[in-house]
Amino acid sequence: MEKLVKYKKAVEKILEKQIGFPTAYYPNLKDLLVIDKTKRHFMIITFGWDNEKEYVNEIKFHIEVNNKEKVIIHENITDIEILDLLLDKKIAENDILDGLEETFPKEKVNSKAA
Repeated sequence: MEKLVKYKKAVEKILEKQIGFPTAYYPNLKDLLVIDKTKRHFMIITFGWDNEKEYVNEIKFHIEVNNKEKVIIHENITDIEILDLLLDKKIAENDILDGLEETFPKEKVNSKAA
C-alpha cells in the first residue's frame, strides 16, 4: 500500500510539471490535469483553438497506477521521456509498463497472428 501511495504522488507531481499551455504562440490552448483518485488514472488533456484555425481536444498523457502497484503509461504524444521521469522519482523499472503491452500481452498477440 505504501508503494501505491508513493507512485500516485510521483505521477501527479510529474504531470503537474508537464502542463505547457497556454503559451504566447497558442494563447487559446489549455492543458488540464485530470485525476481520477478512485481508479488512479492521471491525464493531461489539451484543448482549445489552435490559433483559431482548428479545435484541439487530445490526451497528451494518460498514466494509470493499478492495484498491483504498477504504473502503466497508456498515452504520451510528446517527446518527453516520461519513463525517465518516473525512474527519477524512484519508481522501480519493473513496475513501469507500456499500456499496449498491458492491454495486449505478447502471448495473446502472438497467438492471434499464428
